[in-house]
Amino acid sequence: MAISQSSNRAMRNPWVLGMLGFIGTVVTVNVIFITNAISSSPGLVDANYYETGRHFEDNLQQRIKMVNRLQWDMRLQAPNEVVMNRPSAIYLNVTDKVGQPLTDVSVEVQAYRPSDASADFDLVMEPFAPGIYKAEANFPLRGVWDLRIRVAQGEDNIEKRHRITVETN
Repeated sequence: MAISQSSNRAMRNPWVLGMLGFIGTVVTVNVIFITNAISSSPGLVDANYYETGRHFEDNLQQRIKMVNRLQWDMRLQAPNEVVMNRPSAIYLNVTDKVGQPLTDVSVEVQAYRPSDASADFDLVMEPFAPGIYKAEANFPLRGVWDLRIRVAQGEDNIEKRHRITVETN
């Protein structure tokens, strides 16, 4: 029996097959977009975007060389549950390439919301133990926050990024 519009069986009707194919395509494309949005750059606009863009390739190559040369290991410990307007402790463990704690570095955290730049804030992580740095973060709004942690020692610096979700009470 050929597929036709007069068929009594829905799954043989070309209109039904066409609609199912269309819905399947839309769902697949949306899943791809959502996956890319979660796993890619948050799209934070740099205040000096023109100069940053002009030298992007050079800066990227320098960062890759620095990461390979330093081989610092940075492990961020953020709470599993972060609640709005309640201080949350964030820890960063930093070790050198042989596993020794780095004690003479400065650690800064930039917390920003991809959807609302007016709520962004910066923190300085203080030494807590050898190679371990701590900051108390108080997130004023619920939702997704991106943390950009910058560890610097003289001219050397490395960044680490982490995404958290802030809940209400």
